Amino acid sequence: MTTSDRTRYRRNDQILWRRTGDGAILAHPGKEDFEWLSPTGAAVWELLGGPTTVSSVVAELAEVFEAPRATIERDVAEIMEQFARRGLVEVESDA
Repeated sequence: MTTSDRTRYRRNDQILWRRTGDGAILAHPGKEDFEWLSPTGAAVWELLGGPTTVSSVVAELAEVFEAPRATIERDVAEIMEQFARRGLVEVESDA
């Protein structure tokens, strides 16, 4: 089991969001500004409806976009870390 398989991420239920074109807009409760997600960020965001791992998200995106896992793995891990830092996701670890 890799590190990316021991940590699970899911969207913070407090965050309101809506798909807009290729991206997404997120609204934090109590904040006046919005966050905009790029098409890649929005694709990752949509897969976080329930607890999931970086490996699972990478596998899903690799299949959808017909791209090699290695090509997207680093980007997805970075996006998940940014989401966690900004409080957009809840993080559970089996470590």
